[in-house]
Amino acid sequence: MKSVSAWLLILALLAPFSAESQTPLTLEDCRKLALVHHPRLKSGQARTEEAEATVGLARAPFYPELAAVGSYGRWQKHAFLPAEIVQPGMSGVIGPVDEWRFEVSGRYLLFDSAVRGARLGAARSEREAAQYGAEELRLLVLLEVEQAFYDLDAPLTRVCSEE
Repeated sequence: MKSVSAWLLILALLAPFSAESQTPLTLEDCRKLALVHHPRLKSGQARTEEAEATVGLARAPFYPELAAVGSYGRWQKHAFLPAEIVQPGMSGVIGPVDEWRFEVSGRYLLFDSAVRGARLGAARSEREAAQYGAEELRLLVLLEVEQAFYDLDAPLTRVCSEE
């Protein structure tokens, strides 16, 4: 099944070029095309990028947290007071009042029993595994391209040698 998929991959990569020009593709051309267009390589690259982002997330707890919050409010209320309390010239309106609020806070974890370091180490290991996986995929794709190229080339070479 792998050889069939490799054949289909090579044919799909060769089809646009065979219509445009009559010069045959070299092995190096096929390798370059596969490295640019193969979907497994793109998924391997995405896994590597995801693992790199995970390392960044695991590194975040080592930095202090800072927060700043500010707010402004303006309010006005109507007081409904009993008639016995209200004096002449007294307004039933409280305000307008301006309220300002600003708060700054910071936090830094000094000791966590090496939990942060262990999480960072695990994330780095996952990143390394993803990088090795992407490289393995790249080498497998190149191997499939070479096998398909030589499988296509062998019958042509036989026909040429028989003539």
